[in-house]
Amino acid sequence: MDGGPSISMKKNGWMIGSPSDTYHEEMQNLLDANSVYHLLESEVIPSFSDRDPAGIPRAWVERLKESIASLIPKVSGERMIEDYQKILYNPAIRYARSLKGDGSFLPLKKHLDSRESVQAKWSQVAFTDIQLKGHKPGQFMIGDTLEIEVSLSHVGLPFHLLDVQVILNPASRDDYGRRESLNYPLTPDKGTADGHSLWKGSIVLTGLGDHTLGVRVQPKGAESIRSIDMNVNLTKWL
Repeated sequence: MDGGPSISMKKNGWMIGSPSDTYHEEMQNLLDANSVYHLLESEVIPSFSDRDPAGIPRAWVERLKESIASLIPKVSGERMIEDYQKILYNPAIRYARSLKGDGSFLPLKKHLDSRESVQAKWSQVAFTDIQLKGHKPGQFMIGDTLEIEVSLSHVGLPFHLLDVQVILNPASRDDYGRRESLNYPLTPDKGTADGHSLWKGSIVLTGLGDHTLGVRVQPKGAESIRSIDMNVNLTKWL
């Protein structure tokens, strides 16, 4: 916020802060507070207080109308119910039916057996090695492809019950202050009976700036079972 608080305005409201946010918590609090006060003094209060001869705050009313026109289609109760129906209710019904199977609930029984096995032996899961290929040390360019190989030890657990992913986090934020993480699933190259497996994948660099890279392993659902139902608390990170 060079030269003072920077306020981005939209007809249907105001935005506090700026994409150039700092990572220092105390400094960020100060910048946000300055932004709020500047916004109130220069925009909100004058807009509400400036009235025509009939006592109507024209600028304020105009902003209210724009808010109603632009936001109601996105935040209305009807839109919310449609999202619940599409994203939650209908998939839940289909999922429940898949667990029931032909009426014997055999898929559910298989899932419970797999979950108990995973939970009992999860302490055996460990990263043993990671290799990054396809780049020069310390040098990355947009468009570069990084080849990743991850070795796992998981005595007592077959590799098909594991889900290994690479998570790439950009340090920069978008215009709304968010950081969008990128998820790259790895595929098993080989698995052996003694509980060791090699996982491979690739990442194509598409963004500028600093990035952090992490690798995680979590239980994978069997058949129609969702991986989240295996137990979300079992994720391990490298």
